[in-house]
Amino acid sequence: MQDADVKQAFLDYLTHVYDKCNDHLLEQGHKRDQVIAFYIVLLSFVVTYGRQLAGEANMMVIDLGLVVVGWICVRLIADLRSWHKQYLDCIEIINWAMAHQQFFDTVTALKTAIQALVKSERGHGPDQLAARNAKQSGGESAPEAAVGVAAGTARQAQNPRLRWPSLSTDDAVYYGVLLMTVLPVLFTTHDLLTQLGPWAGWVTAAVVGVYAVLGYVVARRYLKRVTHNGLTYLTWILDFDYAGNTLTYNNRYMTVSVEGERLHVTQKTGGVVIVAQYEGRFVLLTSQRGERELLEFPRGFRERGESGVMAAARELQEEVQVPRKPYTGAPTLPNAAVSDLIDLGELIPDSGLITSDVRVVAATLHLAPQPHRTHYEGIDGVTLVDEAQLAALISDNDIKDGFTLGAWSLYRAQRQNR
Repeated sequence: MQDADVKQAFLDYLTHVYDKCNDHLLEQGHKRDQVIAFYIVLLSFVVTYGRQLAGEANMMVIDLGLVVVGWICVRLIADLRSWHKQYLDCIEIINWAMAHQQFFDTVTALKTAIQALVKSERGHGPDQLAARNAKQSGGESAPEAAVGVAAGTARQAQNPRLRWPSLSTDDAVYYGVLLMTVLPVLFTTHDLLTQLGPWAGWVTAAVVGVYAVLGYVVARRYLKRVTHNGLTYLTWILDFDYAGNTLTYNNRYMTVSVEGERLHVTQKTGGVVIVAQYEGRFVLLTSQRGERELLEFPRGFRERGESGVMAAARELQEEVQVPRKPYTGAPTLPNAAVSDLIDLGELIPDSGLITSDVRVVAATLHLAPQPHRTHYEGIDGVTLVDEAQLAALISDNDIKDGFTLGAWSLYRAQRQNR
């Protein structure tokens, strides 16, 4: 693989991570808005109808409960801000990388620059990091210049303290929820101090003022602590292999790595291919794989902790709508929609490219398979063929899927040797 191709693959990967970060930012924003809306509705209801429903005697307890709930909401918003900060920092770093990528001839130089920014965001000194990486690079100009540029940008971008009164929108929302907890404190204090006569208002104002100041100090310290702790987490969204020469992409099913000209895929959970029969005929799916339409056996990834047989039953339910629950429609048939689930062994689809544990499972269906037509599954139809028709499809090269060909070969060999 040429350097330009490796660099483009890395930029594509950064774009993918950028999109994921934006998705998570929207998710965190929705969660924050739900917490705020919950507290506003609860507070409004108690202020409007609380005394009518609970009476004067119980209002102080309800007001104190509102304060407790308010602080729980403040803490939830602070925790969400911690994740928000991680994703936002990642977006800023990727923006910088995309804007300056033309100044870096190699992926290694660009990774080194990104590493400097990430380490600086996590509290490591950019100057020390630049010196260390320059020393490790043996004086090479590209990584050294990369670190210098990134470290300078990091120094300008660092803002380790939350300053008052310069508040961001998120800070204003956070402290706004804290300010709403002052209202039930005001009601409780006023109810307790009404016997003081003309001094009640002044004492109430003093108590509320002290609460507001102490609340601000406590909330500010907590926000700083969780934000700092969040930046020390090595979350998947920032888990790039900057230091090595390997470009890595991760999801819950696989890891894809590019090292020089070598591409390798490691399946984390493995997969399953199902040789399924219904009324003596074999089940083939018409599946959309990229721009090609293929005839193939049902197959898919296994979930963590699943055996091949368990995954086969789940995939049959997801792809051809044959349920795993007991089948009672015809008493003469076995009391299950799927029976005779047998693990036939392992299939290695590409030993030079993929490290995997793909199991081949035979199954007998007692309900007619129906295609689960969703964009995610990409299944356009179900075809039932007997053994002669299946052999003809393979001979005519109408079946090209390697999983299907390998599974059929294993199935036939084991059946003949029984």
